[in-house]
Amino acid sequence: MGVQGNLGLVRWRLGDHAEAGRLVEQALRGMTAALGADHPWTLGCALNAAAVRRLSGRPEEAAALREDTLRRARGAVDEGHPLLLACLGALTTEADEPPGWDFEPQPI
Repeated sequence: MGVQGNLGLVRWRLGDHAEAGRLVEQALRGMTAALGADHPWTLGCALNAAAVRRLSGRPEEAAALREDTLRRARGAVDEGHPLLLACLGALTTEADEPPGWDFEPQPI
């Protein structure tokens, strides 16, 4: 699922926004089902999905997901954690920043 999320980021950067959105949303659903909505990987994927939604012309959906992700992150990680800082940054910017929470390769 992390690889799928990363593939969505690559597709976005290559300009294939429709496929990127499909991949990121699919990764979010998979992570939520497998890891739970409050897992840090799921929350990172949610940030990417919110960015894709915003840049795809769905600002209300994006704002709701960003706010929910911040709420969940506050309960899942410590203050100062990079994920929480990313959530706060996502709420305070209206720039057309592409999704960017990258999932490092994980041990098998």
